[in-house]
Amino acid sequence: MPKVPKRYQTTIAVRPLETPDFESLLQLLYRGKKNLDLPEHAMKFLKNLREKGEGGRFARQDWDKYCREKNLSKTTYYTMINKLIGVGLIEPVEHDFYKLSNRSERFFSAIATSVSAFMAKKSQYTPTKESE
Repeated sequence: MPKVPKRYQTTIAVRPLETPDFESLLQLLYRGKKNLDLPEHAMKFLKNLREKGEGGRFARQDWDKYCREKNLSKTTYYTMINKLIGVGLIEPVEHDFYKLSNRSERFFSAIATSVSAFMAKKSQYTPTKESE
């Protein structure tokens, strides 16, 4: 049976950064030569949702109005939205809204914890003659 891909997922180019921050994450998420302003649009979209508070939502039916106000094409808008969903910063609710999500925070926290656990074990490693 063929594996069915998950509906929302995305790729992030990972570069160890000396000072990683949220803007850097968005830059890595929207890498490429097209739509160089997508990280900025995404940040504004996320800030708008955050300012609406805990129950803040964006009605999916308002995409056309949003695109006109922000001078975005439909393709650019959906590229922005799909990557935000794929990385876990927003999520669809009841098929009618988008809201902020903590899925990415949980994911990256788990990654950081697992890397720390792995690195802590490296000092416990003693090579054997076969591994040298």
